[in-house]
Amino acid sequence: MNIDPEFEYRVLTFGLKNVEYEELRDKVASEAKFTTSLGGGGFTPHYDFFFQAKVLLPIAGAIGKSVLDVIVDRVKDWVKRRPEDRTIDIYGPNGSVVSVVKVKGKIETKLTSR
Repeated sequence: MNIDPEFEYRVLTFGLKNVEYEELRDKVASEAKFTTSLGGGGFTPHYDFFFQAKVLLPIAGAIGKSVLDVIVDRVKDWVKRRPEDRTIDIYGPNGSVVSVVKVKGKIETKLTSR
């Protein structure tokens, strides 16, 4: 599968069970594909998932938001329901990175670039 990186989004976090990763993926974009790698401070396996903008483009257009805004909203909703503190990084096109961070019940977003 050739993914055009200009329109690719990737969601990454650590320390979840496989079923929890699936729940997060399904909340964001059920069509997303998983990748598996080692990371998280050693040899801890983690999953992340990626998808192209076209998956969420119709939804974003219908509600007048960007694809990245839709993803952030969905991740925040999922994180809100989780009991633990968590950071989820959303990698968008053109080097944008949005981190959704939950600490002591408070959820914030931080925009950076890679």
